[in-house]
Amino acid sequence: MYSILISLAIGALLGVGYTLLDWWQGWAMGLIVGVLGAVTSFIVLSRILAKRFEPRFLQAQKQLQSGSTQLAVNTLEDLLPLARWQVMLRGQIYAQLGILAYGMEDEKRAVEYLEKASYRAADAQMALAAILFRRKEQER
Repeated sequence: MYSILISLAIGALLGVGYTLLDWWQGWAMGLIVGVLGAVTSFIVLSRILAKRFEPRFLQAQKQLQSGSTQLAVNTLEDLLPLARWQVMLRGQIYAQLGILAYGMEDEKRAVEYLEKASYRAADAQMALAAILFRRKEQER
């Protein structure tokens, strides 16, 4: 989420700056420069953040492959405070945590995480539906 706000601020500064300098085509070109600046800064910022998150996800994957499921869960939980920097990352982390809890047969934690998961994570929604079906809570 912070990445969007920072990108919009950069775009606004570029657009207003270009308009105030009153170069070629004035405010119309300032609007275009602002939008292009916001989109470009969002892409660059997202790639920088992805490079910071990727090693931690790979670490969790290696921990999971070695059978240390609880360490993988802890690694993913450590990423939650950083999730506010990237769009839709929090829902994906909760989906992965829910699937891991479901695999460890901890249904209480699995439901807690899966309810917070993104609706775009189909596997998380399927796991939540399976748990609720087993509990006879189809109305939810």
